[in-house]
Amino acid sequence: MQPIRRALEVLKKKKTLMLQQQQQQQQQQQQQQQQQQQQQQQEKEEEEEKRKKQQEETANKKQEAITNNNNKDKNHLMPPHINKNSDDDAAAAAAAAAAAAAAAAAAAAARGPSLLYGGQACVPNVGVV
Repeated sequence: MQPIRRALEVLKKKKTLMLQQQQQQQQQQQQQQQQQQQQQQQEKEEEEEKRKKQQEETANKKQEAITNNNNKDKNHLMPPHINKNSDDDAAAAAAAAAAAAAAAAAAAAARGPSLLYGGQACVPNVGVV
């Protein structure tokens, strides 16, 4: 009887060992699956972040290009009578020209008569021969 009992005990031990091994294997597989799922989730999140950043960058570039084009249109394509800066520049140029003309007239008046009209009035104490 004892050999049969021993054989039964050995079989029970083997069975429990096999069950334990199966449980360990299942746990390992579950852990591996969880790790893989976590890695996949992280990769998805990273890809989503990259995609969002790229979309933001392209949107910013497009907006900057639109702004630059609008500024070019305003500065170069607007007619001078609509562009306020051109009006200010033209007014300043006209004022400078008027001031220069007034200064030239004042200087001419201070010099006296011109030599263009015979020159005799410009040379004092000289008689006509």
